Amino acid sequence: KGATAVEDWAKSLERQLELYEYLQTEEGAFAGGVTNSWKGRYESPDSDLYVDTFHGLFYDWEPVYHDPPSNRWFGMQPWSADRLAQYYYVTGDPQAQGILAKVGELGGIK
Repeated sequence: KGATAVEDWAKSLERQLELYEYLQTEEGAFAGGVTNSWKGRYESPDSDLYVDTFHGLFYDWEPVYHDPPSNRWFGMQPWSADRLAQYYYVTGDPQAQGILAKVGELGGIK
C-alpha cells in the first residue's frame, strides 16, 4: 500500500541477490554472512574489515553464533540454494541462474 512499495521490494530483491554473490566462494558454497553488530555491541571492527564491506555491513565468517561457530551448520547451504532455485524457477532471473550454476558445480551438477 505504500507509495514506494514496488520499488522497495525490487531494491530488496536486488540486494539479496547481490549478497548471495558477495558471500559465494569460487567453489560455489556460501561463506559466512554480514553484520553491523560487531561483537554483539555495535562496536567498530578492526580497520582491515573496512576494506571490503557489503553496503556498509562487515563480513563475519560465523555471523549467528560463535560457540560452536554457526558456519558449521550445513543446512544453510541447501536452504539458501533451494529458495534461490524456487525464485529462479518462477522468474528465470539470469542473476539467480549464475549463482545457482556455481552451487551446481559444487554438487557436481553441470
